Amino acid sequence: MHYDFIFSGTGAAALSLLLRMIEHPAFAQRTFLLIDQDTKKKNDRTWCYWEIGDGFFESIVCRKWDQCWFHGPSFSRDFLLKPYQYKMIRGLDFYEHAKRKLDSHPGVVRLQATVLQHGQNPEAAWVETNEGRFEGNYLFNSIPALPDPSTAKGYHLLQHFKGWMITTEKPSFQADRPTFMDFRVSQQHGTTFAYVLPLDERKALVEYTLFTEKLLAPEQYDAGLRNYLAAFLKIDHYQVEEEEFGIIPMTNHRFSPGEGRCIHLGTAGGHTKASSGYTFMFIQRHAELVLQALLEGRSPVIPARAQHPRFLFYDTVLLHILKEGKLSGARVFETLFKRNQIQSVFRFLDNQSTLPAELRLISTLPTIPFARAAWVSHV
Repeated sequence: MHYDFIFSGTGAAALSLLLRMIEHPAFAQRTFLLIDQDTKKKNDRTWCYWEIGDGFFESIVCRKWDQCWFHGPSFSRDFLLKPYQYKMIRGLDFYEHAKRKLDSHPGVVRLQATVLQHGQNPEAAWVETNEGRFEGNYLFNSIPALPDPSTAKGYHLLQHFKGWMITTEKPSFQADRPTFMDFRVSQQHGTTFAYVLPLDERKALVEYTLFTEKLLAPEQYDAGLRNYLAAFLKIDHYQVEEEEFGIIPMTNHRFSPGEGRCIHLGTAGGHTKASSGYTFMFIQRHAELVLQALLEGRSPVIPARAQHPRFLFYDTVLLHILKEGKLSGARVFETLFKRNQIQSVFRFLDNQSTLPAELRLISTLPTIPFARAAWVSHV
């Protein structure tokens, strides 16, 4: 069967674009095939991001904060975020919101299947699954083909994390102040931090996160969480209500944006920030650009690096620093937040800053290690 649009993978990137499409009258009569091997019925992840004003998914933001804590090894600050707010969306809320919206569109068909391969010919894009072959005018793929670090050029790290949603016996959290990053934890495995997202005084999502080349053993994440709760939050009695685990590639590998009728979304298209793992707001901007291209009859193939290539260079420099380990990631981030306004840091991490602002921010970082890393990255 032929569809107007096929979506291979239905995570945040695919649904962010698809929901924008079905809300526009131009797509009222179009047909959509959504393919995913997962039913998306579990709270499998949490998205956090900073934003000015109300965004496209404002109705399902479960918590938002006007200030947050940052803790480094020797520096702590409670930052006011205005005009930004730090926002949290739970995975299950996101999936259920999407389902409600999609159920109202008669042209949407869902298929639980495994994608085997995809491609295109002059007439159509196609996808092969264990349930058969399907064709469409366009294929939007968000299933990444990750490079092999042993053979691919560039830097390849992983952001890997485990989180517990816990409920405590007594009030234990500042409900109006999340902890954005806490680097006081042991750095024995490499760049490591925790963060805390309180839903109220007794309930919070606590995450243990690392930027390293290799994963830990499962029990090491649990130990990291227990140690953080006991040593820094002084919490010994709690109930783990939910768990989540995730792996995000941190690499300067140049992912293809796609070509012709096949378009790559999310991490598959290079829309994960290489030096931090942040993705959510990058895929929102990409979704807006793709939607506009479709409405104007232009090619929806839009490179992730459409902005100035200097941001890829900055990412490469920091990846070099983190990989070589000659300057600890904890010290880098502590210096960044200690010597700069958090609004400036947010704009920089968002690839939304200006060159003069970037030069001022970079000048606050340790000069010699970054100069050496910049030279190596440049040559």
